[in-house]
Amino acid sequence: MNFKLLQAAGYLTAAFSISWAIYFVPEYFWLEKITADWSAGLLDLMGIVAYSWVSGSKAFVNEFEISQECTGIQVIGVFAGILIPLPRVGWKRKTLALAVVAASVFGANLIRIALQIWLLYAGIFPWSWIHYPGGLILGVISVAFLLVAADRFIPEIGDFAGSVIESLLAGVKVAGKANCSTISFPYSKRLHPFLTADSSLEEEP
Repeated sequence: MNFKLLQAAGYLTAAFSISWAIYFVPEYFWLEKITADWSAGLLDLMGIVAYSWVSGSKAFVNEFEISQECTGIQVIGVFAGILIPLPRVGWKRKTLALAVVAASVFGANLIRIALQIWLLYAGIFPWSWIHYPGGLILGVISVAFLLVAADRFIPEIGDFAGSVIESLLAGVKVAGKANCSTISFPYSKRLHPFLTADSSLEEEP
């Protein structure tokens, strides 16, 4: 098998494993509480009365629960999965990039939470419009921005992805040619058991 294909398979496996472990293994109550505290502070700066509080293992801003999905850890996990197993990139650059991305995601998430609460309190949109559709749109924009920024500061990501795609296309092309070369339809005893070696096909008069 092509070495680049093996490398790509190993990279994808590592990226998925790292992202999965970051999101599902740790307990993120501490991050939920920090997100709630800072979101309440940002709302106060916007002139909206807000307070953070804790009930059991759940964190809240006013009446809104700050769950793990609200912390942006999923975006950080995906980016870490993409970056950490990337070959030919030093750990200093990886660490710096992850730190910048984590801080950017945290800040953007605070703005998202505060904006959603403000839109609800101002009566501009109902919560059903603000939370899921709004969060999805902002999430897609954030991921797209992070990918563009990552490709700008760590171009190896784009180069590696391009080489993997080229290898996959080349492998598919070679496999297609191999399959085509093995397909033939000659007259043979296997296909026409009623024919002998010296038989011929003739039209009956």
